Amino acid sequence: LLKPVGSRELWGRDTASNRRAGARHVAIVPEGLTTIGSWAFSDTCSTLSLGRDFNTTLLSVDFPSSLVSVGDCAFHCCTALTSVALPVGVVSIGEEAFCSCSSLASVALPASVSSIGRGAFECCRSLTSVALPAGVVSIGEDVFSRCSLTSVTFPAGLTSIGDSAFRGCSS
Repeated sequence: LLKPVGSRELWGRDTASNRRAGARHVAIVPEGLTTIGSWAFSDTCSTLSLGRDFNTTLLSVDFPSSLVSVGDCAFHCCTALTSVALPVGVVSIGEEAFCSCSSLASVALPASVSSIGRGAFECCRSLTSVALPAGVVSIGEDVFSRCSLTSVTFPAGLTSIGDSAFRGCSS
């Protein structure tokens, strides 16, 4: 459910009329859903040249306890999203899942997370700290590149950090 409901089932399109009206959305993902699919809440493509807008209306997401995975680019360019608290049980975060969420300042990852895809939090310029959960053994390339990280807590079992994982971070 999405309040107010947009033009697609699980997300509201960031149309010019919504922006003019100041519409803001809170997504309530239904209990029982195990996967948020690729591009589910995104209202943009990975290249700006395709002419789509950023999703500037999605403020927050209420994730169900049944959630297991977040798909590739699921929240790509949701520029109004400020915090994410994934529930216990989430195992994987897809490639670029939260990429370019420029207002994202807080990320809570449960201990169940074992896989964080390439570029999952790339260009989250408001993100200053992150604690990687104990289950994470490897992080992919560009996972936190071009963020504003000043503090990262690494789990004891981390064995691999991908190329450019922290490229362009402020500290």
